[in-house]
Amino acid sequence: MKDFILGLAQIETSCLDLGGNLEKIEQYTVGAARKGASVVCFPEGALTGYTVQRAGEVAVARNHPACLQLAALARREKIILSCGLLERGEDGALFITQLLCMPDGRCSGYRKTHLGGKEAGVFRPGNGLGVFETDLGKLAIAICYDTHYPELVQALSLRGAGVVLAPFASPQDPLRRETWMKYLPARAYDNRVYLGCCNLTGNNGIGESFSGGTVLFDPDGEILCESFSREETLLTAAISAQRLEEYRGGAPQTLPYRYFPAGRRTELY
Repeated sequence: MKDFILGLAQIETSCLDLGGNLEKIEQYTVGAARKGASVVCFPEGALTGYTVQRAGEVAVARNHPACLQLAALARREKIILSCGLLERGEDGALFITQLLCMPDGRCSGYRKTHLGGKEAGVFRPGNGLGVFETDLGKLAIAICYDTHYPELVQALSLRGAGVVLAPFASPQDPLRRETWMKYLPARAYDNRVYLGCCNLTGNNGIGESFSGGTVLFDPDGEILCESFSREETLLTAAISAQRLEEYRGGAPQTLPYRYFPAGRRTELY
Protein backbone atom coordinates (compact mmCIF):
# COMPACT_ATOMS: atom_id res chain seq x y z
CA MET A 1 0.00 0.00 0.00
CA LYS A 2 1.17 3.54 -0.77
CA ASP A 3 0.43 6.73 1.14
CA PHE A 4 -2.57 8.59 -0.29
CA ILE A 5 -5.46 10.92 0.54
CA LEU A 6 -8.94 9.36 0.74
CA GLY A 7 -12.08 11.39 0.09
CA LEU A 8 -15.49 10.39 1.49
CA ALA A 9 -18.51 12.19 0.03
CA GLN A 10 -21.85 12.41 1.83
CA ILE A 11 -24.44 13.64 -0.68
CA GLU A 12 -28.16 13.74 -1.46
CA THR A 13 -29.24 12.16 -4.73
CA SER A 14 -32.63 11.62 -6.35
CA CYS A 15 -34.18 8.57 -7.97
CA LEU A 16 -35.86 11.00 -10.38
CA ASP A 17 -32.77 12.87 -11.59
CA LEU A 18 -29.95 10.70 -12.89
CA GLY A 19 -28.42 13.62 -14.76
CA GLY A 20 -28.45 15.83 -11.68
CA ASN A 21 -26.90 13.05 -9.61
CA LEU A 22 -24.12 12.69 -12.14
CA GLU A 23 -23.44 16.43 -12.09
CA LYS A 24 -23.18 16.41 -8.31
CA ILE A 25 -20.84 13.41 -8.32
CA GLU A 26 -18.66 15.21 -10.84
CA GLN A 27 -18.62 18.35 -8.66
CA TYR A 28 -17.52 16.42 -5.58
CA THR A 29 -15.01 14.34 -7.50
CA VAL A 30 -13.36 17.48 -8.84
CA GLY A 31 -13.38 18.90 -5.31
CA ALA A 32 -11.72 15.76 -3.95
CA ALA A 33 -9.05 15.86 -6.64
CA ARG A 34 -8.35 19.52 -5.85
CA LYS A 35 -7.81 18.53 -2.22
CA GLY A 36 -5.20 16.01 -3.30
CA ALA A 37 -7.32 12.89 -2.97
CA SER A 38 -6.26 9.84 -4.96
CA VAL A 39 -9.47 7.97 -4.08
CA VAL A 40 -13.00 9.28 -3.57
CA CYS A 41 -15.95 7.18 -2.41
CA PHE A 42 -19.65 7.98 -2.82
CA PRO A 43 -22.56 6.31 -0.99
CA GLU A 44 -24.54 3.22 -1.87
CA GLY A 45 -26.83 3.90 -4.81
CA ALA A 46 -25.54 7.46 -5.25
CA LEU A 47 -25.63 7.50 -9.06
CA THR A 48 -29.19 6.24 -9.54
CA GLY A 49 -30.60 7.14 -6.15
CA TYR A 50 -31.42 4.37 -3.70
CA THR A 51 -34.84 2.74 -3.40
CA VAL A 52 -36.10 -0.76 -2.85
CA GLN A 53 -39.76 -0.24 -3.77
CA ARG A 54 -39.02 1.29 -7.19
CA ALA A 55 -35.64 -0.27 -7.88
CA GLY A 56 -36.77 -1.70 -11.20
CA GLU A 57 -37.58 1.79 -12.47
CA VAL A 58 -34.25 3.40 -11.62
CA ALA A 59 -31.72 0.58 -12.13
CA VAL A 60 -29.30 0.94 -15.05
CA ALA A 61 -26.87 -1.39 -16.81
CA ARG A 62 -23.14 -0.98 -16.32
CA ASN A 63 -22.79 0.14 -19.92
CA HIS A 64 -25.29 2.98 -19.41
CA PRO A 65 -23.93 6.36 -20.57
CA ALA A 66 -23.90 7.62 -16.97
CA CYS A 67 -21.58 4.78 -15.92
CA LEU A 68 -19.34 5.46 -18.89
CA GLN A 69 -19.20 9.11 -17.85
CA LEU A 70 -18.02 8.06 -14.38
CA ALA A 71 -15.17 6.13 -15.98
CA ALA A 72 -14.29 9.16 -18.11
CA LEU A 73 -14.43 11.41 -15.02
CA ALA A 74 -11.99 9.18 -13.12
CA ARG A 75 -9.65 9.23 -16.09
CA ARG A 76 -9.87 13.00 -16.52
CA GLU A 77 -9.31 13.79 -12.83
CA LYS A 78 -6.69 11.03 -12.43
CA ILE A 79 -8.51 9.65 -9.41
CA ILE A 80 -9.95 6.30 -8.29
CA LEU A 81 -13.70 6.87 -8.10
CA SER A 82 -16.00 4.51 -6.22
CA CYS A 83 -19.72 5.12 -6.72
CA GLY A 84 -22.85 3.14 -5.96
CA LEU A 85 -25.77 2.40 -8.25
CA LEU A 86 -28.74 0.11 -8.60
CA GLU A 87 -27.65 -2.17 -11.43
CA ARG A 88 -29.70 -4.13 -13.93
CA GLY A 89 -27.77 -7.22 -14.95
CA GLU A 90 -27.69 -8.75 -18.42
CA ASP A 91 -30.48 -11.17 -17.50
CA GLY A 92 -32.62 -8.43 -15.97
CA ALA A 93 -31.76 -9.24 -12.35
CA LEU A 94 -31.23 -6.29 -10.01
CA PHE A 95 -28.06 -5.79 -7.96
CA ILE A 96 -26.76 -3.21 -5.51
CA THR A 97 -23.39 -2.41 -7.02
CA GLN A 98 -20.42 -0.22 -6.19
CA LEU A 99 -18.30 0.74 -9.18
CA LEU A 100 -14.56 1.30 -8.92
CA CYS A 101 -13.33 3.44 -11.81
CA MET A 102 -9.57 3.76 -12.32
CA PRO A 103 -7.49 6.69 -13.64
CA ASP A 104 -6.58 4.60 -16.71
CA GLY A 105 -10.24 4.24 -17.69
CA ARG A 106 -10.78 0.70 -16.43
CA CYS A 107 -13.96 0.21 -14.44
CA SER A 108 -14.89 -2.80 -12.31
CA GLY A 109 -17.39 -3.31 -9.55
CA TYR A 110 -18.62 -5.22 -6.52
CA ARG A 111 -22.15 -6.51 -6.07
CA LYS A 112 -23.45 -6.45 -2.49
CA THR A 113 -23.31 -9.96 -1.07
CA HIS A 114 -25.40 -9.54 2.11
CA LEU A 115 -28.83 -8.04 1.54
CA GLY A 116 -30.99 -6.36 4.18
CA GLY A 117 -34.47 -7.68 4.92
CA LYS A 118 -36.37 -5.54 2.40
CA GLU A 119 -33.63 -5.85 -0.21
CA ALA A 120 -33.61 -9.65 -0.24
CA GLY A 121 -36.90 -9.95 -2.09
CA VAL A 122 -35.94 -7.47 -4.80
CA PHE A 123 -32.20 -7.73 -5.43
CA ARG A 124 -29.95 -10.67 -6.20
CA PRO A 125 -26.86 -10.99 -3.96
CA GLY A 126 -23.42 -10.91 -5.52
CA ASN A 127 -21.20 -14.00 -5.40
CA GLY A 128 -17.71 -12.53 -5.10
CA LEU A 129 -15.67 -10.46 -2.70
CA GLY A 130 -14.74 -6.89 -3.53
CA VAL A 131 -10.93 -6.78 -3.42
CA PHE A 132 -9.25 -4.78 -6.17
CA GLU A 133 -5.65 -4.32 -7.25
CA THR A 134 -4.80 -0.65 -7.80
CA ASP A 135 -1.63 1.37 -8.26
CA LEU A 136 -2.00 2.39 -4.59
CA GLY A 137 -2.34 -1.17 -3.31
CA LYS A 138 -5.32 -3.41 -2.61
CA LEU A 139 -8.63 -1.64 -1.94
CA ALA A 140 -11.77 -3.44 -0.85
CA ILE A 141 -15.49 -2.67 -0.76
CA ALA A 142 -18.18 -3.75 1.71
CA ILE A 143 -21.62 -2.22 1.18
CA CYS A 144 -23.78 -1.16 4.14
CA TYR A 145 -25.34 -4.39 5.54
CA ASP A 146 -22.19 -6.29 4.55
CA THR A 147 -20.33 -4.61 7.42
CA HIS A 148 -22.44 -6.47 10.00
CA TYR A 149 -20.60 -9.69 9.08
CA PRO A 150 -17.18 -9.88 10.80
CA GLU A 151 -16.05 -12.75 8.57
CA LEU A 152 -16.51 -10.66 5.45
CA VAL A 153 -14.22 -7.83 6.53
CA GLN A 154 -11.74 -10.39 7.87
CA ALA A 155 -11.68 -12.09 4.47
CA LEU A 156 -10.99 -8.75 2.78
CA SER A 157 -8.08 -8.14 5.14
CA LEU A 158 -6.69 -11.63 4.69
CA ARG A 159 -6.73 -11.07 0.93
CA GLY A 160 -4.42 -8.13 1.43
CA ALA A 161 -6.73 -5.12 1.51
CA GLY A 162 -5.48 -2.32 3.73
CA VAL A 163 -8.39 0.02 3.07
CA VAL A 164 -12.07 -0.97 3.04
CA LEU A 165 -14.59 1.43 1.50
CA ALA A 166 -18.01 1.08 3.13
CA PRO A 167 -20.75 3.04 1.33
CA PHE A 168 -24.17 3.17 3.00
CA ALA A 169 -27.79 4.02 2.19
CA SER A 170 -29.06 3.93 5.77
CA PRO A 171 -32.46 5.46 6.49
CA GLN A 172 -33.29 8.40 8.71
CA ASP A 173 -32.06 7.56 12.22
CA PRO A 174 -31.09 10.00 14.99
CA LEU A 175 -28.98 7.22 16.52
CA ARG A 176 -26.87 6.64 13.40
CA ARG A 177 -23.56 7.49 15.08
CA GLU A 178 -24.42 5.49 18.20
CA THR A 179 -25.30 2.45 16.09
CA TRP A 180 -22.15 2.60 13.97
CA MET A 181 -19.89 3.01 16.98
CA LYS A 182 -21.11 -0.31 18.35
CA TYR A 183 -19.47 -2.37 15.63
CA LEU A 184 -17.58 -0.48 12.92
CA PRO A 185 -14.51 0.39 15.05
CA ALA A 186 -14.17 -3.34 15.78
CA ARG A 187 -14.15 -4.17 12.06
CA ALA A 188 -11.19 -1.83 11.60
CA TYR A 189 -9.35 -2.83 14.80
CA ASP A 190 -9.79 -6.59 14.57
CA ASN A 191 -8.64 -6.68 10.95
CA ARG A 192 -6.09 -3.82 11.00
CA VAL A 193 -7.65 -1.94 8.10
CA TYR A 194 -8.69 1.62 7.41
CA LEU A 195 -12.49 1.61 7.18
CA GLY A 196 -14.10 4.56 5.40
CA CYS A 197 -17.89 4.95 5.63
CA CYS A 198 -20.15 7.40 3.82
CA ASN A 199 -23.95 7.49 3.87
CA LEU A 200 -26.58 9.09 1.69
CA THR A 201 -28.32 12.09 3.20
CA GLY A 202 -31.54 13.98 2.55
CA ASN A 203 -34.45 12.76 0.40
CA ASN A 204 -34.34 10.44 -2.61
CA GLY A 205 -37.07 12.35 -4.47
CA ILE A 206 -39.78 9.74 -3.86
CA GLY A 207 -40.33 10.16 -0.15
CA GLU A 208 -37.52 8.17 1.44
CA SER A 209 -35.00 9.92 3.70
CA PHE A 210 -31.43 9.12 4.74
CA SER A 211 -29.62 10.25 7.85
CA GLY A 212 -26.09 10.96 6.60
CA GLY A 213 -22.98 9.96 8.49
CA THR A 214 -19.38 9.87 7.30
CA VAL A 215 -16.42 8.54 9.26
CA LEU A 216 -12.95 7.10 8.70
CA PHE A 217 -11.51 4.64 11.23
CA ASP A 218 -7.80 3.84 11.34
CA PRO A 219 -6.38 0.30 11.84
CA ASP A 220 -6.58 0.80 15.60
CA GLY A 221 -10.29 1.58 15.42
CA GLU A 222 -9.73 5.27 16.17
CA ILE A 223 -11.64 8.00 14.34
CA LEU A 224 -9.56 10.06 11.91
CA CYS A 225 -12.41 12.26 10.68
CA GLU A 226 -16.19 12.29 10.97
CA SER A 227 -19.35 14.22 10.20
CA PHE A 228 -22.79 13.21 11.42
CA SER A 229 -24.72 16.25 10.30
CA ARG A 230 -27.27 15.84 7.53
CA GLU A 231 -25.46 18.41 5.40
CA GLU A 232 -23.70 17.34 2.23
CA THR A 233 -19.98 17.16 2.89
CA LEU A 234 -16.64 15.93 1.62
CA LEU A 235 -14.12 14.68 4.15
CA THR A 236 -10.51 13.91 3.30
CA ALA A 237 -7.82 12.19 5.37
CA ALA A 238 -4.43 10.58 4.91
CA ILE A 239 -3.92 6.83 4.58
CA SER A 240 -0.51 5.81 5.93
CA ALA A 241 1.32 2.90 4.33
CA GLN A 242 3.77 2.84 7.24
CA ARG A 243 0.94 2.50 9.73
CA LEU A 244 -0.46 -0.49 7.88
CA GLU A 245 2.97 -2.09 7.64
CA GLU A 246 3.47 -1.67 11.39
CA TYR A 247 0.40 -3.80 11.99
CA ARG A 248 0.97 -6.33 9.24
CA GLY A 249 4.63 -6.76 10.15
CA GLY A 250 4.42 -6.10 13.89
CA ALA A 251 5.99 -8.42 16.45
CA PRO A 252 3.35 -10.99 17.50
CA GLN A 253 4.08 -10.42 21.21
CA THR A 254 3.44 -6.68 20.91
CA LEU A 255 -0.31 -6.32 21.39
CA PRO A 256 -0.67 -2.76 20.04
CA TYR A 257 0.75 -3.89 16.69
CA ARG A 258 -0.58 -7.42 16.49
CA TYR A 259 -2.25 -8.54 13.26
CA PHE A 260 -5.00 -10.62 14.79
CA PRO A 261 -6.21 -12.55 11.69
CA ALA A 262 -2.78 -14.21 11.43
CA GLY A 263 -3.36 -16.01 14.73
CA ARG A 264 -6.61 -17.73 13.80
CA ARG A 265 -7.01 -21.38 14.86
CA THR A 266 -8.19 -22.50 11.45
CA GLU A 267 -8.20 -26.14 12.56
CA LEU A 268 -11.00 -25.23 14.99
CA TYR A 269 -13.08 -22.71 13.06
